[in-house]
Amino acid sequence: CIYGLMFDTFAFIDGYGGEPGKDKDDDRRIDSNEWNTMYGKVSNSGFVGLQGITDPTAVFRKMDSDGHGMVLLKEWCEYLKKTEIEADTEIGQQLAVGDSDS
Repeated sequence: CIYGLMFDTFAFIDGYGGEPGKDKDDDRRIDSNEWNTMYGKVSNSGFVGLQGITDPTAVFRKMDSDGHGMVLLKEWCEYLKKTEIEADTEIGQQLAVGDSDS
């Protein structure tokens, strides 16, 4: 499941790669410190939006759609979905099924 992989990748970054739900840093959101430390470790996750990042701060700002300095799972999934659809990847084509604006 694509969303399952999105969650697994999100959970890996949240808490700096610790076991999900088992440490103090696992708070179900990604802050900029977690992102800046961990983004390179998920570049091979299969999502184009996580590959070849040269400006992690700019990517974080794009993901943080409400501007509160934390990326929630909903924002994470929306960002990955958007980048996959824009890149017209196989994942993006699957995610676009049923979208009226795609």
